[in-house]
Amino acid sequence: MERVTSGIKSSIKKSEKLFKTDITYLLKGGSWLSFEKVVILLISFGTSIAFANLLSKELFGNYKYLMSLASILGALSLTGLSSVVVRAAAKGYEGVFLKAVKLYLKWSWPSVVFGLIAAAYYLFNENMTLGISLIVIALTNPILHAMAFYRPYLNGKKLFNATSTFGIINSAVPHAILVGVLFVTDSIILIVGSYLISNTLVTYLLFRLAVKRYPPNHEVDGNTWMMGKHISVMNTVAMIVSKLDALLLFQFFGGTQLAIYTFAVAMPDSIRGSFKMLTALAVPKFAKRNVDSLKQIVLKRTKQFFVIAGIIAGLYVLAAPYIFQLLFPAYMDAVFYSQLYAITIALNSLFASSFLDVQVAIRERYISHAVANGTLLVTMVPLTLLFGVMGAIVARIITRVISIAVSIYIVWSFKPNEIDK
Repeated sequence: MERVTSGIKSSIKKSEKLFKTDITYLLKGGSWLSFEKVVILLISFGTSIAFANLLSKELFGNYKYLMSLASILGALSLTGLSSVVVRAAAKGYEGVFLKAVKLYLKWSWPSVVFGLIAAAYYLFNENMTLGISLIVIALTNPILHAMAFYRPYLNGKKLFNATSTFGIINSAVPHAILVGVLFVTDSIILIVGSYLISNTLVTYLLFRLAVKRYPPNHEVDGNTWMMGKHISVMNTVAMIVSKLDALLLFQFFGGTQLAIYTFAVAMPDSIRGSFKMLTALAVPKFAKRNVDSLKQIVLKRTKQFFVIAGIIAGLYVLAAPYIFQLLFPAYMDAVFYSQLYAITIALNSLFASSFLDVQVAIRERYISHAVANGTLLVTMVPLTLLFGVMGAIVARIITRVISIAVSIYIVWSFKPNEIDK
């Protein structure tokens, strides 16, 4: 047994020299995060199957429209504090965690106010479904997002086992309740309400558990707050622009087309989202590197990622028709759109984003976000209005191609200044 263990360790060390990567660190942290992503992906698939078979396309489109509005409202606060928390915790400034929660709650009033205004608008126009649902969204959003800061805190401390365990619970319980409600009613108010309230309650309990089990110290890095505020502004704009597709499709083409579009992008987005665990692993490591060596690492990892993700995208294109036939037979008209959208699986600038987080590169982040959001805005509106679902898909592909090219250029040409240090 000892010989086998010794052989495995020897192989890992050789792999580290070959790929110039801390394989031991990736296996230790990545195994937990990979497990979490796989479980959450299965939960998401199960929920999607329930929606596809228990709810009509029109009603599901209404649900997705409301979730898009919830995302936009949630962005009207200091969402950038999440990046601040993970970076601060990685450097030992754990006191930033609880201060970020309080600051987020303090500045969540725009989310509540605009949510209630939107609710009043729909109630005035006698749309009780959207009106009441928006009241629930407005009241739960601040607590839900503030309590969720326990995740970047645990990631920054490299407590990946805790992050994964908590993440699975945080996903499984609300989705189980959501599916249970789908079996007994098609009321969008009850569906939205049950999901958001249960999600908020579970997130709050996990937040309390994280603080009790892994109490943060009182160290605070005052220089990180400015970055959080700037990233929050960028996130607000990015979220509003990113949800234009859902808003335009729902308003001009109806809930059915939005439902088809949602299923078309769901699996590629889930696959691409699973790669975010690499960001959680990268930031603590990147925080200890100097700029020059870090730039080389980021560019190298981006090339490696493109090849691997490209293979995964190709496999998905081949498997998509069978997946839809088996799991979502009512949405076969979404297959081609999903295959086309699979291109975005390989177009991911997550390492460049981690680089900018670590360097507190505010100006560069503004440039990157401006290019991405500007491209999405000028392509999404005309293409979606002209070509519906196809236009929205093409707009997102164009945006990702341009965005990753700009991100790589920014990293390559990056020079730290006194503000960024």
